[in-house]
Amino acid sequence: MSVSPGSAPIRNSALRLTRRGLIQSSAAAALIGVQGVSAQDATPAASPVADAGSVVRVTPRPGTVVASPLTQLSFRGVSVDQLGPIEVKGEASGWHPGALVEHSDGNGVSWMPDFAFHPGEAVSVRTRLEIADADDGDFSFTCSRPTLLTAFPTPSSDADETEARSYRSRPGLRPTAVTATPGDRAGDLAPGYFFISPKRGPGVNGSLIVDDTGEPVYFFPTEVAIEQTYDFKVVVYQGEPHLIWWQGDVVRGHGFGHWVIKNNAYETVQTIRIGNGYYGGDLHDIAFTDRDTVLVGTYSTIVWDLASYGGTGEDTVIDNIIQEIDLANGAVWREWHCLDEIGLDESQIEPAFEEDSGAFDYFHFNSVAEDDDGNFIVSARNTSAIYKIDAQSGAVIWRLGGTSSDFAQDEETITAWQHDARPHPDGTLSIFDNSADPPVREVSRGLILRLDTDGMRATVERQIEHPDKISAGSQGNFQLLGNGNAVIGWGAQPRVSEFNADGELLLDLAYPEGRESYRAYKFEWTGMPSERPALAIDPQDDGGVSIAVSWNGATEVASWQPLSGDDADALAPLGEPVPKRGFETQFTLVQAPTVLALDALDAAGNAIGRTRIVDLTAG
Repeated sequence: MSVSPGSAPIRNSALRLTRRGLIQSSAAAALIGVQGVSAQDATPAASPVADAGSVVRVTPRPGTVVASPLTQLSFRGVSVDQLGPIEVKGEASGWHPGALVEHSDGNGVSWMPDFAFHPGEAVSVRTRLEIADADDGDFSFTCSRPTLLTAFPTPSSDADETEARSYRSRPGLRPTAVTATPGDRAGDLAPGYFFISPKRGPGVNGSLIVDDTGEPVYFFPTEVAIEQTYDFKVVVYQGEPHLIWWQGDVVRGHGFGHWVIKNNAYETVQTIRIGNGYYGGDLHDIAFTDRDTVLVGTYSTIVWDLASYGGTGEDTVIDNIIQEIDLANGAVWREWHCLDEIGLDESQIEPAFEEDSGAFDYFHFNSVAEDDDGNFIVSARNTSAIYKIDAQSGAVIWRLGGTSSDFAQDEETITAWQHDARPHPDGTLSIFDNSADPPVREVSRGLILRLDTDGMRATVERQIEHPDKISAGSQGNFQLLGNGNAVIGWGAQPRVSEFNADGELLLDLAYPEGRESYRAYKFEWTGMPSERPALAIDPQDDGGVSIAVSWNGATEVASWQPLSGDDADALAPLGEPVPKRGFETQFTLVQAPTVLALDALDAAGNAIGRTRIVDLTAG
């Protein structure tokens, strides 16, 4: 049976899909295969989701018509020993053998089929379990018909000297130039560094840490020119602070890539990929839980009936998908689809059917977070709404904003095209309210709402606007810091700002016109690179030597101690340490030694790293 679903939400479903093309022979091969970790987001921790009672929840949910042809079947609330036999048959593809993967918490099992289902076919499943929304353990779902979301990516361009930094010791490292403009009370800045991910426009894409002066601390350029990095931040992973960012390609505002986690030595310790055969993980967000899982998003462009909107009935729509992935083994614990729960009529945009107009992106997910009760908070740009989602059933608990808000709202609480919705332990919700493109308000703002879920009323607790009246047509975030300050990343506008608790501007960071950073954060961070410091030496005509030294990502260097000697085994301090100055420290020795190296010293004068040793008498 081939289906062409209509525009109504299917209130009873969930699954996944691929864009790379349905050419893989095994759904299991599409899983991420990661190593075991214990992770938790840097934002306030949320309590775990409880899988209630003896009823088993299954993904894909019974009745869904948007399942991935490369899906696994995930059963929550049951162990491998309790699962019993299961029978899976595709209407066209026939009986499916498969393998079992136990979820790392022992409270779930994923069944991995040995070969893919067919697009558009119905799949029946028989079990001996008591499954929610199933008939005595038996249920069925239907696979979607995926298509490709295509566009031409925008490559990076070269930057002139005013748009990127350059360094003698690291000639291949050219981070975006960032300028800092302090406010009158810059002394009230929170401790830490700013984390941005410059992209588009002039310069090299990558993940960049800068200090309060805009001076680079660490830069990791993307290896492929068309790739971009998004959502660069600090998370607590295996009990220690780590860096994470999304890296990949962006097509029509949708990301297709993976997440990279690095330790404080800047070594990659894990790569996270989307499950169930989708083309790639989405750029917009990743949230860690205290269950050693992550919440991530992806997209599936599928055939859908938009005849009521003027389409042909064989049109395309973008399904937004949120997965909870087991970091120990890549199993998908649960999966949520906007097409299961959110009607097309909630969208604030209309589909277009002109050539190359793209699929109907009616929802456009841009953030996911876990509330303190274990349910999920999801922000969608194109519905101008924020949703609380039941983590187990996938049902919408409430809507804030949009066409069908469950909360009473006055004009000041209404957001449009918003991003970065974050619940906080005090019961408030922070939001970056774009209200632009098309404009709804004159300026974008950071907004904190108090939600009365008894009286179902939203009120403004706090809001921050930039004195320059910045309006950001896309992207952006609003981060609350521990000392009461707040950081706003202005998304499509090349600015980052820190404000105090009264909304007073403390610092502005700016990058070249045309550059963007999807989000911007501030975190305390200690980096100790595993690679040694970089050294450049240029002999001078007068017999001296010009030195440039840097250590990409090292935060504890206070000074550089020159070392000299007749050979590499007999080095001794040469003169006094030279204070570290910015990313690269340059100075001159009036007399070139026979052998030269430099030690990096911390604030206590301890040597924490050494450059290569150079024999200045050799060629």
